[in-house]
Amino acid sequence: MFQPSHVACSPESALSFQRSGVLRPETSPWRWVLPGPVPAVLLMAVLLSLAGCGRQKDASPKSDSETASTSESPEVSDELNSFDKDLADLNLSEPETVVEFDVAALEAAALTHVARLSDRIVSGSAPVGSVAFTALAAAGIRTIVSVDAARTDVEGARAAGIRYVHIPFGYDGISEQAQLALTHVVRDTEGLIYIHCHHGRHRGPAAAAIACRVEGSVDEQGAVAILESAGTSPDYAGLWRDVRGFQVPGPEVELPELVESAEVPSLAGWMAEIDRRIDELNLIEAAGWASPENHPDLVPVQSALLLQEGFSEARRSLPPDADEKLRQLMEDADASICLDLFNAIREGNREAATSSYAVLKKSCTECHAEFRN
Repeated sequence: MFQPSHVACSPESALSFQRSGVLRPETSPWRWVLPGPVPAVLLMAVLLSLAGCGRQKDASPKSDSETASTSESPEVSDELNSFDKDLADLNLSEPETVVEFDVAALEAAALTHVARLSDRIVSGSAPVGSVAFTALAAAGIRTIVSVDAARTDVEGARAAGIRYVHIPFGYDGISEQAQLALTHVVRDTEGLIYIHCHHGRHRGPAAAAIACRVEGSVDEQGAVAILESAGTSPDYAGLWRDVRGFQVPGPEVELPELVESAEVPSLAGWMAEIDRRIDELNLIEAAGWASPENHPDLVPVQSALLLQEGFSEARRSLPPDADEKLRQLMEDADASICLDLFNAIREGNREAATSSYAVLKKSCTECHAEFRN
């Protein structure tokens, strides 16, 4: 769970009166507890009684002249006005509905890496099935934002009374258009916002960090702390770069229209992405598994990691009736071969990197021969 110390939020700004008699700041670890349930009406009665005692030094009947004199006293009038103001400032009226944000309940609904980052912003993994959507609704979520490439379950969200917004982006960074769309969500929606990617560790927290910047709950340092707390891999350099470099758009900036389900890359689109990463790794291999002199922008570890994510997304985009052998080849490339290549490059083991890369290219050739050519 994200540590509140990372978020610029004062305890005084988040106090809320609850039926249990507990006063607590919603995004702070501190609590103030009254001794047991105390109804608002009882508190008001006690305060009125105490105020009356403070003003009434003599309870004996007064003469008409004394009563008139007292009623005309400006000091007493000022005291009454001051007391009325103090009583109003206490805001003892109970809210009609109090929603407890229960992270454990969301985790029980198979939502992982759930973190409440501010009064409005929550991040976590993708909701799957009616149980997850029901749990989010019960937690007070009004809007779900997906930054994943997978299609959104709009109907599932609607059934739970939640609005879905789709702002997909990749692991290589957050486009300006996506940043503006996130700004639009924060400014033009009400209530809690749940932001997710697939697993809830990389793209989702990055988007949530930008949302927190837009609402003003964190500064640049606080946004970076969100990524650190979420365990966002430093190898996704584009995500860290764009979170650090984000500038809150001014009110004059035109914001894009929000959609429930955006167009996402097809299998062919993901294969094109994989081809681009293969081209990068060919140059990196030729440079001895280092950044090529003529392409210093290519980072070996990052290219290998983005290649793995490309295979992962390509596998997820396969149609339900896809050939099982094709599905298995994709899974092997994602979970085994690409992972071996990534680890070898990160450890500086050039021989192992060359070996893993050869296995990958052989697998691609066999797959193309059977399913593409």
